[in-house]
Amino acid sequence: KKTSSSQSSSTKYLVGERKFEINALCRVFLGKRFGLHLYTFFLSIYVYCTLWAYTSVFASAMSKALPVFDNGDPDGNYLWYAVIFAVLVVPLSCMELNEQVAMQVFLTGCRFLMVFLMVFTSAECAQSNDAAAGIGEGEDSHDDYAAPLFNLSGLHHSIPILVFATIYHHSIPGLAHPVADKRELNGIFRATTIFSSIAYGFIGITLGYVFGTRIADSANLNWKDFGIIEREGRSDAMLWFADSVSFFVLCFPAIDVVSAFPLNAITLGNNLMGMAFGRKIHEVEKNRLVVIQFRLLASIPPILLGILVRELGTITGYAGTTAFIMTFTFPSLLYIRSRRKAIAKKFDSITYYTTFASNEIYAIALCWFGIGMFVFVTTLLIRG
Repeated sequence: KKTSSSQSSSTKYLVGERKFEINALCRVFLGKRFGLHLYTFFLSIYVYCTLWAYTSVFASAMSKALPVFDNGDPDGNYLWYAVIFAVLVVPLSCMELNEQVAMQVFLTGCRFLMVFLMVFTSAECAQSNDAAAGIGEGEDSHDDYAAPLFNLSGLHHSIPILVFATIYHHSIPGLAHPVADKRELNGIFRATTIFSSIAYGFIGITLGYVFGTRIADSANLNWKDFGIIEREGRSDAMLWFADSVSFFVLCFPAIDVVSAFPLNAITLGNNLMGMAFGRKIHEVEKNRLVVIQFRLLASIPPILLGILVRELGTITGYAGTTAFIMTFTFPSLLYIRSRRKAIAKKFDSITYYTTFASNEIYAIALCWFGIGMFVFVTTLLIRG
């Protein structure tokens, strides 16, 4: 779709109504063997690990917040909640994004509330954790469990998790498709990146300082004992507030991943379908039976893995390594190849979305940065 601009003589290209998944672009600009197959391989590892982590978050949080199965046995409750999670998310993964708009908007508001509560109740939560562990005031100091501000020996663990937390590049076609005015996409994704970076940084520094080495793999689990101190001197309203905060912080991430799981499963299912059908993808993507089969292939295996392996840090660490390739390398290669092909065919290489960062030198640097970090971090993770 083309639009003319009165401010520029260049033809500017807007995203049209036809959606192209990233692996379809890889097939066009990078070739079937290197582009399509290699990208889908990395995407599959990343998304399967992501959905695997979501299963672990949901089952772990709910088994601690509401251990109502198997007489409170942690393993039994984890298994039951993993099954409940599957019953919730697998049907959602077979739906389209435009059928989930109301739920996604509501949960976005809840995410803001979650960040606010975790930051501003973290100090009292740390005191509650001490009380639950039988540590009295003065028996232990913050310095005894403080996390160091810098620890380069743990860099290979933290960097993949940082990338894992902020990546959404593979889902951009699906997220952009329902947007009515495609001219707003630049601002939407720029604001998303800036806000998520600030929010993750703020909450990470705050909780890291308050809890130190006592912080749980899934930080919300520290709120299990929130509000247990000085209950006798508090009003009923304050007790209700403390219990509500504890329950919300424990349970909301579990509820939130119910909305996040389908977003990633839909992306993976669409890309697997694109790899299977290639140029014929637009002929079969309206066939609901075929679509559902690929969505099931994307959504069921990671839940089974989540039942078998539950260590969240291990899962996100390996998922983050593949994210280097998907976040830095493939987008850079697509930019370089598409720009060169446009110039070779006498098309305008400037689009509606071109910015100061749209240059080949920057793209080449990002490409090699992604490859280098993937090799570096993967090597360190394997060595332990």
